[in-house]
Amino acid sequence: MSPRRWLDRAVYVLLTAVAVTGALAGLVVRDYLFERSARRITGVSFPGGQVEVDVAVTDAERRAGLAGRTGLPPDTGLLFVYRDTAPRLFTMEGMLIDLDIISLAEDGAVTGVQTRAAGGPPLPTAPARYVLEVASGWAASHGVTVGTKARIVRGG
Repeated sequence: MSPRRWLDRAVYVLLTAVAVTGALAGLVVRDYLFERSARRITGVSFPGGQVEVDVAVTDAERRAGLAGRTGLPPDTGLLFVYRDTAPRLFTMEGMLIDLDIISLAEDGAVTGVQTRAAGGPPLPTAPARYVLEVASGWAASHGVTVGTKARIVRGG
């Protein structure tokens, strides 16, 4: 192989490595910024009441969900935060309490409200960017129905 051809290949390999490294770094930064933004969420406010939330943003946190908990304090819940709006599948495996599962669009509009029994079958949701789990009956007692507008509350 001629020195010139060898140099062309070496430059190509180097530029490819730089491009791949840059793309990976971009994904890491994007993931970091998404998670950091999601961690600032402290609640979800509806016209009829507000829920203080823990946030599930990583795959591990989403898998764990509220499984194993024996109850929820009043007006608290778990908010699942996603990058995009899509139908989600929620399992009730390991759940010890009945839940209301409230699906929210990116703009905060409620796209679905379902009450599910502990240990029930997997639950497909309406398209959602956020999914809020609260104690069973919370949605009805606070007037939350499809179309209700919620506001995502962020702390400092």
